[in-house]
Amino acid sequence: MPKPKTHFLTCVNQRHEGHPRGCCADRAAGNVTEEAARLIFDSHVNEGKPVESFLLKEGTF
Repeated sequence: MPKPKTHFLTCVNQRHEGHPRGCCADRAAGNVTEEAARLIFDSHVNEGKPVESFLLKEGTF
């Protein structure tokens, strides 16, 4: 099997409710559908640009 050129990682960290550091799961970070993954791959890898609908507003974090 050939070595992949690109890897996409999704945070699925989950901590108990009220943990001071929070977690990715609280923001639905692990819920990447096959369609969303395809959009990300096509946009970033094939076109070299971000998926506009996935961009966060400035100051979100």
